[in-house]
Amino acid sequence: MKGISVIIPCYNRERTIGHSIESVLTQLYDGNVEIIVSDDGSKDNSLKVARQYVDNVILLFKPANCIDQGPSGARNRGLAVAKYDYICFLDSDDYFLPDFLHKMSEGLDFNANLGYVFCRAKISTLNTNGTKTLSDWTKKRISKLDVKYGPLASGNVIWTGSLMIRKSVIDKAGTFNTDYNNGEDNDMWIRIGEISQGGFINFYGAVYCFIEKNQITTKLDERKIYSLKASSALTLARTLQADKKDNVKLLLLFRNLLYEIVTHKRGLFFKAYRFVVVNIKLIVIFPITYFRYQFLKFKHTH
Repeated sequence: MKGISVIIPCYNRERTIGHSIESVLTQLYDGNVEIIVSDDGSKDNSLKVARQYVDNVILLFKPANCIDQGPSGARNRGLAVAKYDYICFLDSDDYFLPDFLHKMSEGLDFNANLGYVFCRAKISTLNTNGTKTLSDWTKKRISKLDVKYGPLASGNVIWTGSLMIRKSVIDKAGTFNTDYNNGEDNDMWIRIGEISQGGFINFYGAVYCFIEKNQITTKLDERKIYSLKASSALTLARTLQADKKDNVKLLLLFRNLLYEIVTHKRGLFFKAYRFVVVNIKLIVIFPITYFRYQFLKFKHTH
């Protein structure tokens, strides 16, 4: 059915969920839109706030006997009831800028070959001193690699709130993997990129809200490490089993793996050391593909 389904997973976001919903309601888009707030068992007043928009919002509740599946489960419950052709995801502390739905839907309307489109995003940071700063989250230059391989190519390119995807593509790719509690969104975008072509629309359409914490480093727990390793292993397996071998994708997978296992010590020396070691190994393993990769890396689309 022609229109857009916006899925908002929510857990204890009473202070921000209203703003997120309103950012959808005030869009410069005159087509059909449904807002699906998929609550994951909030214990604050998130549901009370969401009910204020009952005329415009479909409110889903976490089943009483449902095990903890985090945002993946909440998004999947939203996908199960979404009725429109185009799907967007918006976390309950983030928001869309006014022209997001209009420009993104046009990108799919006029490009039948595209399975999804993504745009630039801003980041709003709540600093430890109580002030807020708004800056660019998306990296300045988007390359051919970024458009084709998304999160495999580099960070700060594709973000959950900056995408619009055809529902038919999600139906084919499958839902979010609820076994992962880290990188489950990147895993989804990688799988979608394997079965469809993406497009980049050069405008700022959404804002990611981030709270700065008083900590220098954050250690990944065992489940997060499992999620990252399992997702990488499955992506590698699919790539190796594909009928047509994608050597650039293999190089990107090996590059990311090498950056994980080479020293994580901080400082300019170790950063340079890591860069040199990783690139030498890539040249040895992928001598021809490496130079093609470098060409695509510096071939910017925008």
